[in-house]
Amino acid sequence: MSELCRRGIFVAIEGYDGVGKTTLCEALKPHYPEAVFVREPGGTVLGEKIRNILKAEEGKTYSNETEHEAPTALAKLALFNAARAQLVETVINPALEAGRLVIADRFYLSTVAYQVGGDGLAGWIVRDAHRIFADGFMPDLTILIEPELEKYRLLDKKDRFVIRNLIHEDRVRLQFFRWIDSVMMHSYILQQRELQERVNAVRNTIDNYSFLPQLAPGS
Repeated sequence: MSELCRRGIFVAIEGYDGVGKTTLCEALKPHYPEAVFVREPGGTVLGEKIRNILKAEEGKTYSNETEHEAPTALAKLALFNAARAQLVETVINPALEAGRLVIADRFYLSTVAYQVGGDGLAGWIVRDAHRIFADGFMPDLTILIEPELEKYRLLDKKDRFVIRNLIHEDRVRLQFFRWIDSVMMHSYILQQRELQERVNAVRNTIDNYSFLPQLAPGS
């Protein structure tokens, strides 16, 4: 208990695009005014530049450049890890050493899910890259937000673009649940609820972290 008080706690909020990670992090800020909130990729000057490069691949313009070359799967992995190395060394670790709570919008689990499930890289490549760039640094607590399944019933299953996106999403979601069980010692799967209910559940989890050796999914 005393060690936790001295070092601080690092919490990662994870999940597929659109599940409400950023909204949840924003809603948590008034409850933890002394906490350090970060996002991946980003959180540092270097990290935000890398974020711009990666976002440009998605067809979003974040710079004055008129041409963008899409990075390969390995190049993306290297960029994500370069941003993380800078974030861990210059922001996260100093905050934890000062005894502060750090809450991240995405971390290692997202990299595994998207690079393995989405880009088809081998799990050992992603794992070893994280070990090299960030010395295997992991959150104390990982909170994975479940997607809202109701939306799937409303989609047009005959649209080939919808089908392609669903296949990609299913592959990524599978990796989230596969890897959270294998690499995250302290994890909590947060079911879709009203925002305030999710905020209360996360606050309860964080505030009682030191007393919980392992949280059951959906508890």
